[in-house]
Amino acid sequence: EMLLPHLPSSWSDAIVHDNVSCRRTGTVVTLDLSRHLAMPPLYTPFQPLKRSEFLSSPSMAHVAAAALAIVLDVARSVDLGTKAGINNRHVDIQKHVTNEMGSVASACASVLELAALAAKDGVENSNGNTELAQQHHLLDAVPRLSQLVEQSSLLTQTPITIAGTIPQKLANALLPTYFPQCHIITYLACILPGLCDVLSTSASSDGGVSMVETVARSIIDSGNGNQPVQLSSLSPWASHVTMESGIPSMAGLAYGTPDINTMMGSLDSYETLVASINGSSAIFSGQDDHRITEYVLQRSLNR
Repeated sequence: EMLLPHLPSSWSDAIVHDNVSCRRTGTVVTLDLSRHLAMPPLYTPFQPLKRSEFLSSPSMAHVAAAALAIVLDVARSVDLGTKAGINNRHVDIQKHVTNEMGSVASACASVLELAALAAKDGVENSNGNTELAQQHHLLDAVPRLSQLVEQSSLLTQTPITIAGTIPQKLANALLPTYFPQCHIITYLACILPGLCDVLSTSASSDGGVSMVETVARSIIDSGNGNQPVQLSSLSPWASHVTMESGIPSMAGLAYGTPDINTMMGSLDSYETLVASINGSSAIFSGQDDHRITEYVLQRSLNR
């Protein structure tokens, strides 16, 4: 939900005059407003900020990169469940999660590639039918992220719905203290290259195709048919497409030069707070998760 663009100010008029689908059940009203969402620019060039300035609203490229970072981290958590032998108990859910991750990742990658081309041509919007269809496909895919995270939590038997994915945890723990001038979507987007860098060094331990590799296949057109995509190609792809589509680096968004150990201390404090609110110590990151989170933060800051 936090990834969706703002509704236009006239959304209520659209409901009355434009035949927006509306279903009422008791006191709950479900609205189909996907066609009336305010369409942000496809691409916005990043300009270094002065201390008194704030970033403009996120572009569609930012939304795509943020969503893709979450999908890739969900894939990573599913792989951890596979190694632990947990996923075998929920074959049907695993198949659905796999298909959903591929679909959402493909939509995100298409918009990022489109934004990179728009930036190359020096335009902020591409209004062709194909381009608009790809952007609407992304807007349709974003709301499915919540369900995807919930299903992966059931699949892996982890409290990811409470603690969040690594990008979400970093955003919740570090914003606005260390990054006071940026939108949360932009911050989530700038995590993508660092996360891909960490994932690119991973490999399937059993010789099979990991979930991360499956998602990478949906992102990158390898031209090899059904052959697995090499994870090593994920990092250069993410670095190139985010740079070309105007997504700033994490260091470029930081206020001053924050110390990574101080940031990790803030993450520990955040996890302690969430654990106390939910009355459980189970949501604390495991040792591997904590180490990976630190690697992602470190590589994101060093871009």
